[in-house]
Amino acid sequence: MSKELPSKFHGLRWQRHSKDLSTSYTSLNQQDPTQNKKYVVEEPRDRFFLVHFLFLLFGLLHLMPLTFLITANNYWMHKFRNVSMEHQDVEYRSPLQRYFTAGTAVAEAVPTIVCTLLATAYGHKFLVRSRIFVTLSVIAACYVLCTIFVKINVNSWQTGFYALTMATLATIQTMLAVYQVTSLVLLAKFPGNYMKFFLFGEGVAGIFTSSLQVVCLAIGGEPETSALIYFCTGTFLLILTLVIFKVVKYLDIYDYYVTLNKEDTKRKTHSFTEAMKVAREIWPCLVIFMTYVATLAATHPSVTSLVISENAGKGYTWNDKYFVPVITFLFSDVCSLCGRLCATGFLTKRNGPFFVTLSFIRSAVLIPLVALCHATPRSHLPVIFNHDWQYIIILACLVFTNGFIQNVSFLSIGKLAPGKEEDALLVLIAFAAVATGLSSPLGITIVKIL
Repeated sequence: MSKELPSKFHGLRWQRHSKDLSTSYTSLNQQDPTQNKKYVVEEPRDRFFLVHFLFLLFGLLHLMPLTFLITANNYWMHKFRNVSMEHQDVEYRSPLQRYFTAGTAVAEAVPTIVCTLLATAYGHKFLVRSRIFVTLSVIAACYVLCTIFVKINVNSWQTGFYALTMATLATIQTMLAVYQVTSLVLLAKFPGNYMKFFLFGEGVAGIFTSSLQVVCLAIGGEPETSALIYFCTGTFLLILTLVIFKVVKYLDIYDYYVTLNKEDTKRKTHSFTEAMKVAREIWPCLVIFMTYVATLAATHPSVTSLVISENAGKGYTWNDKYFVPVITFLFSDVCSLCGRLCATGFLTKRNGPFFVTLSFIRSAVLIPLVALCHATPRSHLPVIFNHDWQYIIILACLVFTNGFIQNVSFLSIGKLAPGKEEDALLVLIAFAAVATGLSSPLGITIVKIL
């Protein structure tokens, strides 16, 4: 692959081991100036696919810090159980158990909105590398804190531990919001094939954590032991990403793209009018993505994590131990990845209205269907879909279309806003943050309606 230089660099060639653009190229003095030739710079090789692997890790970490914590569902249910009950009943959940998953969405809402908007508007004033190192380091520190509390008995101060957990999640989400914006800014400097690795990493994140949960259950042990494995693995992945990010700085291919797209920390912040102009160009992506966010907030995992098997409590290992982690988390993540892999950037201004309408119809159908599954406890709505196979079909439709819509929104940006990919990605992330914050109460609302 080759990359065309700006006109003032025509007649130059790539040369490594330099600190700035002005010394990164050497003039070809032997070239005949009378010949009107245009020179291009050949892309250096990505040795050992290290940069590709880095963006895969970036995609993995886009969701992993939260999915690791949410997927450790048995651990949180154990920490917030009713300690006065000698035997725990799957049909009964304490208030802290019942509202934990939905509460996490609320705890993450404000940091998501505020930090994403600030990072989108003013993030360019700080170097990309600095932002990524700081955010991932803070998230790693939070994981270390969670790991420490795994073996601490909190039965006497469950409410305080609940508040501490929410504060930790809010801190992680604050750093994650900045990291998500920053990683996309860096990704926009690279060709489209790197975006595919990034999106694939996002899809693998859920499968990785859910598979880890199933393995922990299969080998036995207490919920604390499983949580210890999750949090230690998460800390390792965060540190590994930081190390690889440090190494790729010295690779030709990284220098090649980052140098040709030099950061300007003193440029003016985009005005609201400029952002709205970009938003109008990619409006189908924005609307479809926001319906995806709202549907996810109202259903998965706030409601789906409460769904139990029709044979739960009857002494069957599959129904009591494996149903939720395998079906609600692992199976759903596999379906979501399949949806992501099937997605292409097919949205255009012409077909946009049709697919926007289709996305609204999808949400209007799937949210009630999920609410009518066997989620417990419930006091108002009846259980219409009591059988496991019914729930599995509904869940598959929900998460497959979720993954499909998410990737379609990202992959269609190049067609709707050619030449403005970086700005369009930032606008999409900003709108997604607002949608996430505004829709966060939907999970608790649906749980109360049950």
